[in-house]
Amino acid sequence: MLALLKLSLVLGLIIVLQKYHWDLGLTLFLGALGTGLLFGRPLLALGQDAFHVLTDSLTWRLTGAVVLVLFLGEAMRRTASLQGLVHALETLIADNRLILPVIPALIGLLPMIGGAIFSAPLVDEVGNTLGLSPARKTYINFWFRHIWEYLNPMAPAFILATGIFGVSVPTLMGALYPLALAAVAIGIVVGLRRIPRPATDSQPGPTRQRESLEELGRSIWPIALVIFLAIGLRVDFLLSLGVTVLLLAALHHIPLRELAGMARRSVPPHTVALVLGVMYFKETIETSGAVIEVPDALAQLGIAPLVVIFAVPALVGFLTGALAGAFGVSLPLVLPLISQDAYMTQAMLAYAGGMAGIMLSPLHLCLALTKDYFKSPWGPIYRLLVPSVALETVAAMLLVIA
Repeated sequence: MLALLKLSLVLGLIIVLQKYHWDLGLTLFLGALGTGLLFGRPLLALGQDAFHVLTDSLTWRLTGAVVLVLFLGEAMRRTASLQGLVHALETLIADNRLILPVIPALIGLLPMIGGAIFSAPLVDEVGNTLGLSPARKTYINFWFRHIWEYLNPMAPAFILATGIFGVSVPTLMGALYPLALAAVAIGIVVGLRRIPRPATDSQPGPTRQRESLEELGRSIWPIALVIFLAIGLRVDFLLSLGVTVLLLAALHHIPLRELAGMARRSVPPHTVALVLGVMYFKETIETSGAVIEVPDALAQLGIAPLVVIFAVPALVGFLTGALAGAFGVSLPLVLPLISQDAYMTQAMLAYAGGMAGIMLSPLHLCLALTKDYFKSPWGPIYRLLVPSVALETVAAMLLVIA
C-alpha cells in the first residue's frame, strides 16, 4: 500500500507541474528523482542512473529517430502541396464521402504537433458540399487523423513505446494492427453514416488520372520510402529516416542554410528533453525497486492487473492530452504488471489505454484546434467520440481475452 502511495505522490507532482505548463521533460526528470528518493535510492545512485541513460545507445537512437521524424515533417511541409493532394484525391475518388476520411488519414502520416489543423480546411471544403455539421466535420478530421498512431513508425509516441517496451518496430506493429483496423471501421460507421451519396460526375480520362496519381506520389513518397525501408527491407529505422531526409533535400535542392533553419523550427530543445526525461523516469522505476513493490501492492488490494494496465495510461492520457507524454509517464509504471507470458497482448492493452485517454482529452491539441476551426460545441463532438472510444476499448479487451 505504501508503494502505491509513493507512486501516487509522484504522479500527482507530475500532473500539478503540467497544469502549470512546466516543460514535460523537466517534469519527468523531477518525477524520476522523486521516485528514486521515495523508494530509498541514494542521490549518488540516481546520478549513476542518469549517467547510464545518457550513455545508453538506445536513448540516443530514440532521440535521433524523433528528431529526424520531426525534421522530415517540416521538410515535407516545405516541399509538398496539400491543396494539390486534395485535387488529386478528388480526381481519383469519385465519391466525396470517401475523400473525407482519406484527407486527414494521409496528412496524419506526417508527424506534426497539432497537425489536424492542416487537414481541417480541406475536410471543411469537402464537408460543406455534403452538408455536414461542424461536429461531424470535427469528428472526421480528428478521428481519421489519428488512426495511424497504432502503426506509424514515425509517430513520436510509437517510437517511445518501442523503447519502453523494448521491442522492435515490426513487433509492436504486429500487436497493434488489429486496433488500427478497428479504428478505421469505427470511424466509417460513426463518422460517415447517413451521409447521402452525392451525384457522380463524369469519370476523368486516363491522362488526368495518371497526372493525379503522379501528384499524389510526389506528396507522399517520403513516408512510403521510410516505411518500405524499415518494414519491407528491415533497414535500420534511424538509417531509413536519414536516407529519406537527405534524398528529399537533394531532390528539391534545399540549400544548407535553409536546412539549418528548418531544423531549428522543427526540433525544439524540449523535444529532446522529453525523450531523455522518459528514459530516465523508466530507469529509476526499475532501479529504485518500484518494479517489484508496485505489483505486490496491487495484488494485496485485489485490483486486476489488466485493469491497471489499461486505466493508468488512459488516465494520464486524458490529463495530459499528449500521447508521447502519457506514455512517458504511464508505461514505465505499468510495465512491471505486464505478464511475460502475454507480453505483447498486454502491451497492446496499455497502448490502447493511452489512446483512449488522449482521444477524449479536451487538452489534446489536435482536438482543441479542430473544434475551434469548425466552431463546434463540445456536446455534439463527444456524442460521436465517446461511443467510438468505447468501441475501440471493447476491441482491445476482446483481443486480450481471445
